[in-house]
Amino acid sequence: MPSSLPECNYLTNRHLAKHCVQCKEEVRESVTWSRTPAITEEGIVAELSVPCPGYTITDNSSGTIIPQAKRKCNSVDDVGVWDSPYIDKCLTPSFLDFSAKSLSTILELQDSLFNTHVTSQQKADVLEYTESSITTLNMTFADSITITDNDKAWNKTRPLGQLADKLLQVVDQFTSVFSLSLHHHLSSLQLKQGSFRRSLENIGMKVISVVPKDFHGIILPDASDLADLGMTEEPATISFTPNKEFIRKINQLAVDNLMLVTLRLNTFSRLLYDPRYGQHDNINTPLVKIKMYESIDGFLHPSNVPFETTMTLLFSNVS
Repeated sequence: MPSSLPECNYLTNRHLAKHCVQCKEEVRESVTWSRTPAITEEGIVAELSVPCPGYTITDNSSGTIIPQAKRKCNSVDDVGVWDSPYIDKCLTPSFLDFSAKSLSTILELQDSLFNTHVTSQQKADVLEYTESSITTLNMTFADSITITDNDKAWNKTRPLGQLADKLLQVVDQFTSVFSLSLHHHLSSLQLKQGSFRRSLENIGMKVISVVPKDFHGIILPDASDLADLGMTEEPATISFTPNKEFIRKINQLAVDNLMLVTLRLNTFSRLLYDPRYGQHDNINTPLVKIKMYESIDGFLHPSNVPFETTMTLLFSNVS
């Protein structure tokens, strides 16, 4: 349908430009894109070229070629809409080299995490797996934001008295991401059991996938924890055993496997007595969240699990 606005070939009819569909002035990629008439129905493209950041028009007087950033302005339903800016000419070779190395590092990381090889030429796969890899790297970032040095900033983010509620909401979302990630990769390999565990200075997480018949509860630290820590003495423990109602429910539903998540924030710890209380990942690190998911027909569903809790404490060497 012909536009009701005048022809916007501003290259030959500059006196009409002010009546044309135009893209508004904005700043993006550190470049100021001034108000520009849009592309016409005749296909004449209105493309704006401006010097890259750090250059000016007067730099042309030196005889050097000034790199240009470019951007097209389109007319969509008589509204000016900017295309994404083209700024490749503004990027330095060192930055492009850094970007390539960063991508290569991420691809190598996801290969080690997921055992899935993706080359940089497979652009769609790179995008998908880069997002997955970065999600997994959230563990490192989450550890850094929980240090006690950041307490003042955290306290300012929520009104007094709501911090615990907000913290549990964040933890709930955080555990869901890792559960879904592990479930996805186990499903792609047609596996029922697997685990992901990470213990950092301020945060620890364990995600375990088990078949229902092999689930008898959770004990911390478990056998794998003891092996990782090289502990030979019997430690203090906390165990969580499902009650009869949970077992009955599992038997009734066609649950393929269970996904168990435990997350601990060490900086919120309240120590239980243990002769080895100084060890980093012993039972003294507090349990903030236990969450369970049921995999039914390939999909994860949160499950409210009633647990019976038992603590075994060591009181040897008590004066």
